[in-house]
Amino acid sequence: MNRAARVRRVIPGAADELVAALAARPAVEVDLIVAGLRQARRDALVQEKARRRQARADARRHHHYDEDQLTQRNIRMISATGARASSDLDALEGLALFVAHADGLMHLAVAGLRARGYSDEEIGTALGITRQAVGQRFGRKRAFTPDDLAGGAA
Repeated sequence: MNRAARVRRVIPGAADELVAALAARPAVEVDLIVAGLRQARRDALVQEKARRRQARADARRHHHYDEDQLTQRNIRMISATGARASSDLDALEGLALFVAHADGLMHLAVAGLRARGYSDEEIGTALGITRQAVGQRFGRKRAFTPDDLAGGAA
């Protein structure tokens, strides 16, 4: 492999002038440049991995999670409760309690989204149903303010 190919391999997308200028250097210098660039890439990967690890630790410490993480955690918890309910009456009771409250929580969530300006069509898309089905299942729009959420309207 010639010097230009080695440089191009460690600097993908580099301008031809840069590659030509670096490849024109003596072979020893090209070896040092290539080694330095490879080490920089490895260091950047290690640093990025540490940054992501720290971000996850901070999120856990400060209870900041994104919606996908919360959703996946909740699905795992409900699935585990369902699995335990097949052999434990207390788990069955907990699952039944959740199911009883889930519908009320959905009504509260839809009312809150409507109060924040989301349309029935947008809500229906999120739920995988039509806007008409949103109206039938959760009632028609009514006067509702975000203060209703703080007041415990359910």
